[in-house]
Amino acid sequence: MKFNLDKSVTLLELLIAMSLLGLLVIGISSIETFSRYQLTSAGIRSRLQNEVSFLLEHMAKNVNMAIGDYSNLPVDTSSIDGDTAIRVYVDLTSGGLPPGDGKRGAGGDCWIAYRFRPATSYQIWYYANYSGPSSANETIAHDITDFTASYSNSNNYIEVIATACANPPCGSINHPNVTMTSRIEMPSVSLH
Repeated sequence: MKFNLDKSVTLLELLIAMSLLGLLVIGISSIETFSRYQLTSAGIRSRLQNEVSFLLEHMAKNVNMAIGDYSNLPVDTSSIDGDTAIRVYVDLTSGGLPPGDGKRGAGGDCWIAYRFRPATSYQIWYYANYSGPSSANETIAHDITDFTASYSNSNNYIEVIATACANPPCGSINHPNVTMTSRIEMPSVSLH
């Protein structure tokens, strides 16, 4: 019996072909894994950015209505029950009338507050009419792991720094975080 060796595949050729096919499969699998990770990470970052952005826009909208002067400062940065907080005296709507009388103590003027709850919930609570820690509030942001609000009465603005993280501890590849800073001016506050 005579074998035709011209058209046969040697064991060495078969091993080389299998190795090349294996490298191709590993390469495609690596690209898929990398792409899936980047998509997931971008989704998490986008969600966190939306949380912080909503918080800063909410604060800018409400703090913009602050009223006061050098003798009645409109901002109080003392804590609420040990939590970081900021309270702002604002000119609100009264009896269906639009805000803007600009007089302290008239109409619907009141204190609003933003309270950072880091203990277990990592939330920001908003008090629309703050009179004490037991006042009615609503949660306006989740996953906030750091919140700082400082008031500069010489420049008449509040600087807010907020950091959000999906699953603390933050800053690692698997736990991305987003930090945003905003400076909120108060045009109706007179400090001169």
